[in-house]
Amino acid sequence: MKSFNETTAYKKGAYGEMLIDRLLLKSGIMPYKPFKDASHPFDRLCASNDKKKLFVVEVKTKKKRNKYNDTGFNYSNYLDYKNIYDKYNIPVFIFFIDDHLGEIYGNYLHNIDIPVYDMIYKKEYPLIEKKGQKIIYFPLNLIKSFFVKKLPEIHKDILNSLSNTKYEYGGNNGTAKNV
Repeated sequence: MKSFNETTAYKKGAYGEMLIDRLLLKSGIMPYKPFKDASHPFDRLCASNDKKKLFVVEVKTKKKRNKYNDTGFNYSNYLDYKNIYDKYNIPVFIFFIDDHLGEIYGNYLHNIDIPVYDMIYKKEYPLIEKKGQKIIYFPLNLIKSFFVKKLPEIHKDILNSLSNTKYEYGGNNGTAKNV
């Protein structure tokens, strides 16, 4: 049986974290990562080189959902990130690396954790669904309102090779409106 750090999901996540580390360093941000490859409360603690900004970074290396114009992550992780912000007043930035769209996008949790309504799908966000694990979803237009960068083709290909999902994407680009 494979150990967790030998799985495809782990390798894809580690590759995504490496891409974000490079991006942060180029932007004058110093990312600090856990020493141990084990469960940890967040992926990176980051500080600006001028020491005036401190924030947490979480990296999600995953595609948007096939039929909806949204993406999300484990609800228990959401509660952990929300606690970091609420209790310690440290902003949490969520990066999504989407090899289907060929983009890196992200925003601060407190900017996407607001009530919105998707006029096309008639869904209220944040949306919590339970399919095995409880997942919280946010509309892409909120996530992308702060940061979007094109993912170079070479990285898109590497991430696709590490993907467990091989289905074709359909659906449309629904829009969410503030409630």
